[in-house]
Amino acid sequence: MLEHSGRMLQKNIKQILDAAPTLAELDSLSRNPNVDDFTKGEIKTNNLVRMAAALKTKYAANGLPIFDQILQEKVKILKQEAAKAPKDESPQVKPASEEKEQEFDNVIPLPKIESLALRARVFQHKSMSANKTYLDDKEIISQHNERLEFLGDSVLNTMVTRILYDRFPYAKEGQLSQMRSTLVCNKTLAEFSQSYNFHLLLRCNIDEEQLRIGRQKVYADIFEAYVGALSMERGYDLLEVQMWLTSLMDKMLRKMGKELEGQAPVDRNAKAELYALVGSAALHPQYLVVDNGNGVDSHFKVHCVMEGEVLGEGEAPNHRDAGLRAAKAALQNNKLIEKFSRKRAETDRSASMVSSAQSSELDEFPLVASESIQPNKFSKNELYAFFGKQVGLTPTYDITHTDNGYKAELKVKGSVLSVAYDASKKNAQSRAATVVLQNKEKLDEFLRWLE
Repeated sequence: MLEHSGRMLQKNIKQILDAAPTLAELDSLSRNPNVDDFTKGEIKTNNLVRMAAALKTKYAANGLPIFDQILQEKVKILKQEAAKAPKDESPQVKPASEEKEQEFDNVIPLPKIESLALRARVFQHKSMSANKTYLDDKEIISQHNERLEFLGDSVLNTMVTRILYDRFPYAKEGQLSQMRSTLVCNKTLAEFSQSYNFHLLLRCNIDEEQLRIGRQKVYADIFEAYVGALSMERGYDLLEVQMWLTSLMDKMLRKMGKELEGQAPVDRNAKAELYALVGSAALHPQYLVVDNGNGVDSHFKVHCVMEGEVLGEGEAPNHRDAGLRAAKAALQNNKLIEKFSRKRAETDRSASMVSSAQSSELDEFPLVASESIQPNKFSKNELYAFFGKQVGLTPTYDITHTDNGYKAELKVKGSVLSVAYDASKKNAQSRAATVVLQNKEKLDEFLRWLE
């Protein structure tokens, strides 16, 4: 209201100075024979017309410097004039410091904008200037937060890029871009904005229904405008702002770090390495599926456990890879690796080996399938699952042709674990797997032998 009144005052003064005649020019018109009688009567009797001419005359004689001050929006008030002004009681206003504390009472301290005018502009939506037809474009654009939002958007992108670059030194460009998009999207920025109650400070003239539909963008814009205002005041010294953003985004950054770890290549030898360090027939790592994923939008979660203690946890789209990730995590658990390595060294080897009487025929490798070992169509899959789940190894088969049929050598890490002969290639492989399954107690000795 006051803004409009001030602008109309400027407009009317300018019109008087541009269009009104002086008193001398007005009197000359009243004597001009070409002017009609009605106009001559208005010149002599209309007080408002004569007042406008008098103001123009006074201004021309340098008698109204206040006009220039009004047009330049720099009205000067002398001390004696201020002293004579009526002193009305001022309305009760909450102290600025108290207001700020209530507005920005947050766990993570908010960097302050020192300029009150700049801060007010942050929370001024452009809809507040929509009906100010008395203002020109330059005046309107300097009142709302649109330009600050534009600046803040660029500053925010640059600072978040640097934060991610420093935080994740081995992340690829595509991964960094994806993380940055998540951190600076409207949803994230709107949540930050609301956490500081910025939305409650917004001055706008938007219909409630429209605001409800587009508020995420509007609230995100406030946050960007705030960052823009901070950069306006601080120039290139934005260390405080970068530290604030890092703290504000820390929870999301830590989650992204875990997701990055999940995207790392699976170490196919992790289970074998872990077994070689701490495993034995009597005591070895167990891989427990604690959460069954669906392979699409939820992952399998596996715990690597020994004697009830979790050595490591893994997560992946399938339980096999989740187990390998759990083994990899366990290999980094130095405290428990040391504990169970010592326990393995102290274990009586008789507890992890069958007696010589029981294994006199099978105490050397490779195991040989005797005629009594019958082929089993499920044995290959069962053995594959056993090795994959327990030690993360994959058995392979080398087939050679003999005079009487085929010879199958079952190998693990290039070493022959068992041998079988049969007229059928398929049965030879099956019998080689079956003899191993019937002598699982010997596998610990074989794995030690591989070391």
